[in-house]
Amino acid sequence: MAKKKTKKISAKRKRPAQRRKSGLPRFWQRNQQVIKRWGLWGGSGIIALVLVILAVSYVSSGNTAADKARFLTEARQALLRGQLDQSLVAYHHARNADPDDKQLAREITMLNLKSGALDNAIAAAKTVVAYDSTSVVGHINLAQLYNNFGDLAGCYEHAQVGLRTATAAGEKYAMIAAAVTLGSYFRQHDQYDSAHFYAGQALFWAQETGDTFDLAIATVGLGFSAMELDSLKRARYLFWQVADISADSYPGFTDLARIGLGDCFYRRGELDSCLAYIAPIEKIYRQRPANPTFAYAAHLLGKVYRDQGHDAEAIEKLTDSYLTWHALGGFADLIENLNDLADIYLQQHEYNNSRKYYVAASQLAQIYDLEQKNRYNINLDSRISARLTPEEYVRAGKEGEALAQEITQGREPIQ
Repeated sequence: MAKKKTKKISAKRKRPAQRRKSGLPRFWQRNQQVIKRWGLWGGSGIIALVLVILAVSYVSSGNTAADKARFLTEARQALLRGQLDQSLVAYHHARNADPDDKQLAREITMLNLKSGALDNAIAAAKTVVAYDSTSVVGHINLAQLYNNFGDLAGCYEHAQVGLRTATAAGEKYAMIAAAVTLGSYFRQHDQYDSAHFYAGQALFWAQETGDTFDLAIATVGLGFSAMELDSLKRARYLFWQVADISADSYPGFTDLARIGLGDCFYRRGELDSCLAYIAPIEKIYRQRPANPTFAYAAHLLGKVYRDQGHDAEAIEKLTDSYLTWHALGGFADLIENLNDLADIYLQQHEYNNSRKYYVAASQLAQIYDLEQKNRYNINLDSRISARLTPEEYVRAGKEGEALAQEITQGREPIQ
């Protein structure tokens, strides 16, 4: 049997195949020291680069967190003080530091709506509290809104929660804001001992911080509380202190202090001295939009004119004050205005108007749980009814009820 011939491959043809098979290992063998050296340096470089990136990121995040905390504190403090423009700027910086913070966004919404419609403002503040029941700024802001717009029960509840939470956290500025709000609440309820206590607490904490704004607002509150407790000498001393504290930085507090000084003179029967303090302030603030300082000044001026026998001027000033409190929603002071108007009409023997304003004040006192401000007692009613026909008496009462309804329209207490 013939042998099968096999194809003979020359050595030259084998060599390329061997190179292809063993070329990479040979390259490694020949250059392994160089590769290892470069690999070591390359790996170290990558690790070093990663470490640098992490370090920069850590420092940056730390700075961002610190910036956010600082701006957030400034924003909340300004919001509770009513310095809304300053608060908005600080909130803007805090939001830039952490744009993903949803609760921060809710607080900004609360700020933007604070000076708008009551329902929207309260809804926004409630949203902040709903997502964080320990939100000091949320509770105190709610208390301020309720205080300003007549729901004093809501004011008391949230101011107390805000004060407890702020005290536990050691947030002095929030503690001061809560105490000032509680002082205002008790003054409106004519509970002047409690008002004086909280105003004193606010002043004590303000003295610890040394902040001019807090010193001024706490001293004003304490002065008005002292005045209502018939401590006129102490009240005058406190009002002079406010003028010294805030003359340059916060002139609005100086004007309130002057009104307080004028009120001290009024209570002492020194009507000319009272006019010297009150009339210039009333004239200045008359040119401004609805403002509590104007309302205070006009009310006091109306009482001075009434006591001087200038009834027409008194009615004009008391009406100005009443309309301003109506626009602002300050129901405790508005009720006092209505009662004072009723008093003047009674003195003038205009019994229809007197009954109308007494009834309106009485209705508001019931609605807003301010029964101590209801002056329309049995003796007054009998005096008025004796001077009116039954038809006039009923008609005047209906007019008073309609006036109260008109005032509260859209501003019912929020449950």
